[in-house]
Amino acid sequence: MSRQSPLFGRLTGQWHLQTLPFAALREFFPTWSPEERVAVYTILGGIPAYLEWLDPDLRLTENIRSVVLSPGSMFMAEPALLLYDEVRDPQTYLSILRAVATGHHTLGEISKACLLERTSVTTYLARLQELRFIERRLPVTLTREQQRRSKQGRYHLCDPYFRFYFRFVEPHHKSLIRTTETLVHLQQELRSFVGFGFETLTQQWVMRQAQAGKLPFTPEAVGAHWSRQVQVDVVALNWHTHELLLGECKWGAAPVDRAVVRELIERKGTLLRQELPNGEQWRFSYVLFARAGFTEGAKTEMTAQGGFLVDLAALDADLQ
Repeated sequence: MSRQSPLFGRLTGQWHLQTLPFAALREFFPTWSPEERVAVYTILGGIPAYLEWLDPDLRLTENIRSVVLSPGSMFMAEPALLLYDEVRDPQTYLSILRAVATGHHTLGEISKACLLERTSVTTYLARLQELRFIERRLPVTLTREQQRRSKQGRYHLCDPYFRFYFRFVEPHHKSLIRTTETLVHLQQELRSFVGFGFETLTQQWVMRQAQAGKLPFTPEAVGAHWSRQVQVDVVALNWHTHELLLGECKWGAAPVDRAVVRELIERKGTLLRQELPNGEQWRFSYVLFARAGFTEGAKTEMTAQGGFLVDLAALDADLQ
């Protein structure tokens, strides 16, 4: 596509290759548990090469230790190689990616973390978005007019492995005991990290159910909501029919109880209704996703509301 290439100017079509879906991971790792497949999807996403670099005969923890963190591993070199191929001044771009991966998601936070002027950060972020390394997200509950002028945008890394690398691996890159320090870091924070990936899969579940006609309405958009008052993991809505699905994700080891159901419906639902245009006109449905399932009290409470309860086994089956 560049001017010096023999076929410059002769392009007749272009196709952006998407990553493999979560269901494909069962083909790569047929003996792994759903928890391990969710974890590796959170770490590597659906990039075929990354998945092939792992050993399906080893468990996830052993793969992280002996494959991902191995000296000379392609996993160690990949982020820098990808960036050096695409940009000048890669160190500045690396600092921005590092800032976003470690929890700095707004323009002001990134600027402060990288010690750069906001105008400069904006230029770098625009280039990273062109390369699909970073994306700017807005609450799905904003209207199109609100999205055009909103300052609620948050920047996130698109590539799961970039998120993993800059959060867990890169901070210890120059240490003589890098592997040990990274593993300790992983033990402390991996559950919350995987919980974020679980949220992504629950949004995919909502879209899959919508395509199958199994939701109370047909959503126009699926995403998340955040504001100063309330944050919701999963929101699907239809602006024309004023219908909305409100969802919460729990990656904890204990079954979700009745209190979580009430929190979703009574507090988060009420606060979100107040922030929606003509909030009293909206009809709400509810869904809870939980790795470890639900107590009988939670099941009774959600059944009374006509909502959905989705444990990890059900999510895994529905996404196949």
